[in-house]
Amino acid sequence: LSPDQKAEVIRMRDIERRSLREIASLFKVSVQTVRRA
Repeated sequence: LSPDQKAEVIRMRDIERRSLREIASLFKVSVQTVRRA
Protein backbone atom coordinates (compact mmCIF):
# COMPACT_ATOMS: atom_id res chain seq x y z
CA LEU A 1 0.00 0.00 0.00
CA SER A 2 1.13 3.55 -0.69
CA PRO A 3 1.37 6.04 2.21
CA ASP A 4 -1.85 7.66 0.98
CA GLN A 5 -3.64 4.33 0.97
CA LYS A 6 -2.36 3.54 4.47
CA ALA A 7 -3.75 6.84 5.74
CA GLU A 8 -7.08 6.04 4.10
CA VAL A 9 -7.15 2.54 5.63
CA ILE A 10 -6.48 3.95 9.09
CA ARG A 11 -9.19 6.57 8.63
CA MET A 12 -11.74 4.01 7.47
CA ARG A 13 -10.86 1.68 10.32
CA ASP A 14 -10.84 4.26 13.11
CA ILE A 15 -13.49 6.74 12.01
CA GLU A 16 -15.88 4.69 9.90
CA ARG A 17 -15.33 1.51 11.97
CA ARG A 18 -15.22 -0.70 8.90
CA SER A 19 -14.06 -4.30 9.24
CA LEU A 20 -10.58 -5.20 8.05
CA ARG A 21 -12.09 -7.67 5.58
CA GLU A 22 -14.30 -4.96 4.08
CA ILE A 23 -11.39 -2.53 3.74
CA ALA A 24 -9.19 -5.24 2.23
CA SER A 25 -11.79 -6.06 -0.42
CA LEU A 26 -12.24 -2.37 -1.30
CA PHE A 27 -8.49 -1.98 -1.83
CA LYS A 28 -8.21 -5.45 -3.41
CA VAL A 29 -5.46 -6.46 -1.00
CA SER A 30 -5.22 -9.11 1.70
CA VAL A 31 -6.48 -8.60 5.24
CA GLN A 32 -2.87 -9.10 6.35
CA THR A 33 -1.82 -6.07 4.30
CA VAL A 34 -4.59 -3.97 5.83
CA ARG A 35 -3.63 -5.08 9.33
CA ARG A 36 -0.05 -3.89 8.79
CA ALA A 37 -1.17 -0.42 7.64
